[in-house]
Amino acid sequence: KDFNKNNELTIDNTFMTNADTLFFAKENLPISNINPFTGKEFIQEKENGVNVYQCFEGKNKKEWRVQDMIKETQFTLDKTQGFHVKNNIFKEENWIPLSQFNGGEK
Repeated sequence: KDFNKNNELTIDNTFMTNADTLFFAKENLPISNINPFTGKEFIQEKENGVNVYQCFEGKNKKEWRVQDMIKETQFTLDKTQGFHVKNNIFKEENWIPLSQFNGGEK
């Protein structure tokens, strides 16, 4: 709910990712839109969907362990394993395995 609003609390199922947090945090602040670590511009474009990658510890491991990931500062994205998702995330047909998606890498 926005600040200074007195209306009823509503539920919004707008498609979001954790990356959207950055845009909420820097809204209305004089902060650069350039990532200081990569030099690339932060982009918030989801109209055509987004690729959701599985994150694995190490290069050859096929298991995901949050406990280990928290301790690590680097990880590998297996860009062959994951999904392209668009619109309503609660509909199975909106999740396309990357191996079947021809929209290219984002």
